[in-house]
Amino acid sequence: MVIEALRDFANARQANPTLKMTNSLVMAATRFFQSRSAACQAAGFDYELINPRASFASEEVAKVVAAIRTLEPLKGLERLAKLHAIYREKRNQRIVTRTYGSLRQLAIAEGIAERLVSPETYRDESDVHHDLDAMEREGVSLTYNSICKRNPGLNLVMKQKGWGDERVRPIERKPYIFRFPPCNPRSGRLSDRMILLRRKLGIGIRAAATKAGICSRTWGEIEREGHGTSTATRALIEKLLMEHGISSPDSPDVQQ
Repeated sequence: MVIEALRDFANARQANPTLKMTNSLVMAATRFFQSRSAACQAAGFDYELINPRASFASEEVAKVVAAIRTLEPLKGLERLAKLHAIYREKRNQRIVTRTYGSLRQLAIAEGIAERLVSPETYRDESDVHHDLDAMEREGVSLTYNSICKRNPGLNLVMKQKGWGDERVRPIERKPYIFRFPPCNPRSGRLSDRMILLRRKLGIGIRAAATKAGICSRTWGEIEREGHGTSTATRALIEKLLMEHGISSPDSPDVQQ
């Protein structure tokens, strides 16, 4: 009798979702089967089919679906923020999970683009350009540094996918101004001529040493006359000096 009554109730509830089970049927199901869920299983259907908490008025379901549809013109962070605002409400969560199972299943059932309910902020390149446009309107310079500070997730996606790379401006770096030590170009000393070469080329010690094929530390010590230099090292430096029109004096100034 309990099984037959449950089946009749399930059929009636399909036509009227607001119909509630009578107390006598609830008590009988619990008495003979220990729980309503077990009684429904014995009757051949799942308890969720008649669970009063599992169904909602069609107007409420339609309201949630309509709210999801409003996300269609939105992209990037704007879409995700609106989606979170809708799904943050506990009742909306219950409507989605108990009616459809998940947001993705809602989208499939209602013919909504799945990207609208995706937890990923950037599903395609249009999402990236949308947020880049928003940053430009706010006066943010589109360099990787500024994008990373403002939106690390956007910066990561751009580097991984290459989306929007053509819009990123290179950082304008000011040319480095070297401070050269004083020198006497007429003295003919090796250290003075080395400083004169760096001034002429506008380069630092490391670049000059690389051109000569010696260690930058050695170049710096010779400039400061901290020690003498070997014949081989001096030859390399003199060769570089000659290549740039800085002639060698008749008498060497560095002790061998």
